[in-house]
Amino acid sequence: MTDSSEQASDATPQRAARASESHHHHHRTSKGLKVGVRLAIIFVLLVASGAVFGFLKATKADSRERTEPVPPVLVRAVPVLPRAVDRVWEGYGTVRSMSRAQVAAEVTGRVIERPAGIEPGRTIAAGELLLAIDRSDYEAALTRATRSAEALRSQIDGLAIETERIASQIALSDEEIAAAERDMERTRRAIEQGAGSPGELDAKLSALRRSQREQDALRQQLELIPSRRLALEAERAARLADLRLAETNLARTRVRSPIAGEIQSVGPREGDFVAAGTMVAEVVDLARVEVPLRLPASSASWVGRIVGDEGTVSLWTGPAVGRPDHVGRITRLAPEADAASRTITVFVEVDQDPTRTDRLLPGAFVQGRVRTPDLVERVVLPRRSIRSGRVYLIGPEEDAGRLVSVHAVETGYALDARFPEVDPSETEWVVLAPGTEPPAGSLVAVTALEQLQTGVRVRLDGPAPARTGTDAPAVGEG
Repeated sequence: MTDSSEQASDATPQRAARASESHHHHHRTSKGLKVGVRLAIIFVLLVASGAVFGFLKATKADSRERTEPVPPVLVRAVPVLPRAVDRVWEGYGTVRSMSRAQVAAEVTGRVIERPAGIEPGRTIAAGELLLAIDRSDYEAALTRATRSAEALRSQIDGLAIETERIASQIALSDEEIAAAERDMERTRRAIEQGAGSPGELDAKLSALRRSQREQDALRQQLELIPSRRLALEAERAARLADLRLAETNLARTRVRSPIAGEIQSVGPREGDFVAAGTMVAEVVDLARVEVPLRLPASSASWVGRIVGDEGTVSLWTGPAVGRPDHVGRITRLAPEADAASRTITVFVEVDQDPTRTDRLLPGAFVQGRVRTPDLVERVVLPRRSIRSGRVYLIGPEEDAGRLVSVHAVETGYALDARFPEVDPSETEWVVLAPGTEPPAGSLVAVTALEQLQTGVRVRLDGPAPARTGTDAPAVGEG
């Protein structure tokens, strides 16, 4: 029994070994079959590739013969035409009034009248009443000055009468002196003849000396009259000055607007007390205003040529689009440029109707454009027609199209403008520097520039542009 069990246990490992060997043999057979299939597929693909290569090689000459030429590039072009252009400079500034009056009270007193309607924003005429100040003190001062001047006038007139009276007294004293001298001479002769006494002669001499002293006093009074007259006239002149000041002060009690315009502000009301020198109102004249406009410093030589010319400056109170709100003229230039901002200041005057609702108001910020004509005709091209300092010139019409050539250019300055006779769709233009322009009348490509180079053939999009045209003014930014 024991032997049978041992034999059974020995048979079990043997069966397991045989089963494992059978499994490995089957795996090797399956793997070999797969490799064979793959090799067959690769062989078929190689044969097919060779057939295709042979076919392409056999048909290569036929493909080369069927190649078609490259079609010409479709472009739009503009003509090269020298023309008169306006260089435009853009700047900004703040409006200020050229005529402004800050009205002050010139006398001290209480306000007794402020006419109805004297309020800020109201239009006022030159000489129109703003305020009235109590005039009673000034009327009294005028009366005193008038009486003082009249009294001095009377004293001066009295000197003429006094002069006549003294002159008459001197004439009488001349007669008295002559009579006293004759009487004394008779007394002397009588003494010499023994008929008179020396005492009588002394009495006659004393009477003569008294008459002479009286005459000297009269002559002295007469000589002093001119100096007295001068003193009185000087004093009267001072009194007349007081009189004129009193009259002026009396007139100053009526505070009036010195200019026509609009009331910016007005302070005192009826019953308020104002002192001389107190600001009571401000009046602004909007008929003429000024704008200090800051432009690039490079514009100085250009702008200097149009000082005083009408309508050369356009002003907008908002974005510079459409027609300008106002036009003006440059009246003067600041003598120095601002080194920090590299700008100069030009002063623009604008005459306007002060009743317009869109009038320029002092303090408003405006944008301005100054139009300065170039002195010579220039060639202008669309800005986008220039690439890396070159333009593409289009040659004459041929069967296969137009050949393109390259021309080097230099730009003088740019401007925003419209030249509808050249190209109505373009607004950004470049003025070429002298000596670098393409030949007059040639055509310059504007579109499809990335496809162009020397020798490329093109076809024009539409009819050929006219090679002559009329000048059109530039409107835009320089």
